[in-house]
Amino acid sequence: MENWGCMHFASGYLLVSKKTALHRKQRIVRLIGHEIGHSWFGDLVTISSFKYLWLKEGFVRYLEYVFTNHLFPEWDYWRHFLQEIYFGAMEADTPGSSHPVEFIAQFARDIHDSFDLISYGKGACVVRMICSFIGFDKLWASLSSLMFNFKFKHIKTEDFWEVLSKESNMDIANLMVG
Repeated sequence: MENWGCMHFASGYLLVSKKTALHRKQRIVRLIGHEIGHSWFGDLVTISSFKYLWLKEGFVRYLEYVFTNHLFPEWDYWRHFLQEIYFGAMEADTPGSSHPVEFIAQFARDIHDSFDLISYGKGACVVRMICSFIGFDKLWASLSSLMFNFKFKHIKTEDFWEVLSKESNMDIANLMVG
């Protein structure tokens, strides 16, 4: 769990030994990466409403994999992204059981229910798609700009598209809104 300036974990989530399975170590690294990601998306910059939950949780889910792959490139962790995130999001995004990545909750329970594979997984897939389109360096420059210009403020998806457009010199806003 992250809070402004402080992350705390149950010891069972972090303690490892020589006998700890690799998949458990990988999950721990992802968890730490997730909470570090929330120090940016969620704490420094937050979403203006739950309509934009995908922006916070999808980005943080994507950053888990950036973080893990950066620290442990030998794990070839992007392969896990396809297996765990992409295919999970595709399965969850089936007619009759899905919702748009961005939607307005009608009831309080809708907010709770929106913390799901669509907001996290499909949101992360959207971020990865954008990264593939504009390149990691431009995505990272966009994130830096977003964090600097919106620190201690709230954002909407449109703000993100505008920053991406500016930093990439591409009309991402028009591309994504259509």
